[in-house]
Amino acid sequence: KGGDTVWDQVGREFGVTNHNHYTVAYYDTLIQKEKNQLQQQYIGAVNFLKRGVISENTYAGKLVRRDMIQANNGDAIFGITELVKPNTKGRKGYVNKTNYSIPEGGTGYAVARGILLNKPTYVFNQSDSYGNEIGWYVWDNSVKDFVKTDTPTLTNNFTGIGSQEINDLGKQAIRDVYEKTFSTKNQDFESSNNLSNFAEEAF
Repeated sequence: KGGDTVWDQVGREFGVTNHNHYTVAYYDTLIQKEKNQLQQQYIGAVNFLKRGVISENTYAGKLVRRDMIQANNGDAIFGITELVKPNTKGRKGYVNKTNYSIPEGGTGYAVARGILLNKPTYVFNQSDSYGNEIGWYVWDNSVKDFVKTDTPTLTNNFTGIGSQEINDLGKQAIRDVYEKTFSTKNQDFESSNNLSNFAEEAF
């Protein structure tokens, strides 16, 4: 439920139907070598977010390690959640201990992995309660922070992720992205061949 479902449902309205939903059940099928690689990637995301490590033997722990798969398999990341300013307490009750804005909740892990992979990484901030204006942001390596941007357009193999607690602004933001993508008639974007990688929110 939440952001991943909305990315899927709205996408189908535009003819985007080839979707991958990576689940804990999928994570459980991986061999140990693959899990070890995801563990290293997860630790990198944890360090970027300056959060504590969640045990990999828990459901939430498997979810956040699974988030690495979404980021690895997409060529750009599009997340819907809240962006929390430094030294600000987010919706989950945790203070952002970095010197840059970070995405709230489980969405932050896939976003962090995308940034560490130097992939285009966008977040729609669906609330102005945590220090940032509502709207789309993109990670800018030159300033090492998220900066406001126009509604982005989708890549052919995008990763669509988002909070379980997506609000009406977040839902509309997803629709805006699809509408802009198809209205621009981007020749590189073929809806019949589109492959998107959706996440479940961790907690």
